[in-house]
Amino acid sequence: MFKLSFLFILLFVLGCHQVSAAFLIDLSSNYHSDEDDVTSFSYSRFDYRGFLAAGLDNKEKLFFGQNISQFGREFKNDSVSGKYSVLELGPRFQYYFTEDKTFYTSVAWNPYVKGSRTVGTTESDISGSSYFINFGWQLKIARALSLGASINYHSISISKETDTTTNVETEKTDSYTTIYPMIEISLRFR
Repeated sequence: MFKLSFLFILLFVLGCHQVSAAFLIDLSSNYHSDEDDVTSFSYSRFDYRGFLAAGLDNKEKLFFGQNISQFGREFKNDSVSGKYSVLELGPRFQYYFTEDKTFYTSVAWNPYVKGSRTVGTTESDISGSSYFINFGWQLKIARALSLGASINYHSISISKETDTTTNVETEKTDSYTTIYPMIEISLRFR
C-alpha cells in the first residue's frame, strides 16, 4: 500500500506542472530538552519534517504533496528510561492565506508510521498512523527563499507492536500528542 500511495503522490506532484508551475520545498525542525537533578528526570524530543509539493491553483495559494517526518524522544526518570523514534510518510495540503505567502495552514495525514520503541530493556518495533495540523508564518528573504516559524498540533497512534526478542506481535492503542513550535526554511520555484 505504501509503495502505491507514494507512487500516486509522486506522479500527481510531477503532473501538476501542467496546471501550475509552482513547486515548494519546506524543511522544518524542532528540538527540546529538559533536565533536573531534583527528581533525576531528563527528557529530550526532536522533530524533522520535509514537504515536497506542487501548486494546485493559478494563484499559487494551495499546494499538495508528500510529507516526510522523523519524530523521536528519550526520557529517564530514576531507574526507568526509554526512547522512541518513528518515520512518518503521507499526503499533505498547505494553503497560504495571503498573496505574498506570509501566513499559511497545513494538514497532513500519515498512514505510514514505523519505528522503534525501548522502555527499560524491552525493545520493540512499532507501527501506526499520524496526523498534524499547523499554522505558520514565513518571511521572504530572497526570490525563492523564505524563513519562518509555525505552531504544530501532532498526534501519533500506535496500532501494532512487535517485540524484537520474541517476535510476538501485539495490537496496541497507544498515542502520543504534542503541541510545539518549529523553525522553517521554504524554497519556492516556478
